[in-house]
Amino acid sequence: QNLTKQVEDLSGRVSAGSVLKARGLNAIAFNSADKASDKSSKIVRLLVNLSLVENELAERGSIRVYIRVTGPDGNLLQDGSGASFNYNGQAMNATASREIDYEGHEVDLGIYVNNIPSYSPGIYQIQAFTEQSALGACELLLR
Repeated sequence: QNLTKQVEDLSGRVSAGSVLKARGLNAIAFNSADKASDKSSKIVRLLVNLSLVENELAERGSIRVYIRVTGPDGNLLQDGSGASFNYNGQAMNATASREIDYEGHEVDLGIYVNNIPSYSPGIYQIQAFTEQSALGACELLLR
């Protein structure tokens, strides 16, 4: 019984250790001249950058990273792609997503948010997910 309990405990630790994590999550707004800007009336796209950290225990292969951008009004921005995913058994809509090949090493990636008709002034909440974990969140202020 003690051995079974130790194996279950170690299995739980390995499962917890195999969860993907991210760092350096940030967002940049671009105008039509592809220059970074914070003027909401000029923004045509957002770029969300993050790094998936090295994790030897994480599952290898194709992983999709989902981005959710919530506007100052509290509504989720939709780019028309209809991206959705399941997180903790709950269906969630995504603003944008990107599939990558993860091999256990650190991966830097950027995900563009396109096809949003207009941006209004205020604070935008950005969250990043995989189907297994929440990767992080950041804010973007547009004036």
